[in-house]
Amino acid sequence: MLDADHIDALWAAVVADPDDLAARMVLGDALIANGDPRGQMFALQASPHGEPRRGEDRPRNLVRRYWWVWLGELARALVRNGCTWQRGLLERVTVGKQDAPHTAYAASRGHRELCALDTVIARSCHPADLATFLGGLVRAPRKLVMAGHQLFDELALRKQTLGIRVLVFEPSWNTSLRAFEDVAALLPAVEEIELARPRYAIPEVLQVMQDIERELPHLFPALRRS
Repeated sequence: MLDADHIDALWAAVVADPDDLAARMVLGDALIANGDPRGQMFALQASPHGEPRRGEDRPRNLVRRYWWVWLGELARALVRNGCTWQRGLLERVTVGKQDAPHTAYAASRGHRELCALDTVIARSCHPADLATFLGGLVRAPRKLVMAGHQLFDELALRKQTLGIRVLVFEPSWNTSLRAFEDVAALLPAVEEIELARPRYAIPEVLQVMQDIERELPHLFPALRRS
């Protein structure tokens, strides 16, 4: 059996380079050798021969059984059915539960289970909690899906920037063009912005959406041109 320091070192290698599939497999094998079911997720998803044998758990069963064990306090802020695991690690998370305490969002800080996140979907999440969650990640996700502009106000208040490259944004009833004026400085790496059709398609909101679409090339000069 490997000691805790050895396992931590293998985890650190995965966190340092989440794209290294070999590092994930080495970690998975070590965890299995230690009798830790966390290794089965790597074995099932990261291995080309990872289909479960008869009697073995499938990934979704493992997640359901060990969700709280693997994520701890962080699990209280995530919507389990809105999360996707790929190659043994979380790739997409839906964050935001109305009864989640502030400490659950703060638990993202340095959390190794979030080291390979590609997409964060924000739902029912206070802007301060979302900013805390995003600011604590080991590395910025590629894509953020959110509604309303309040997160931008919170980021500006904290002087916090995000390294996301793709923003999917749904305007709220009180979103204005002015809310976007300083956003480029908060999202310096953004290359693509998609405006989702608002749930409340009243004329005023649709007009603001058109105004934002028209001004995006001026507000975000680094946007990729289709």
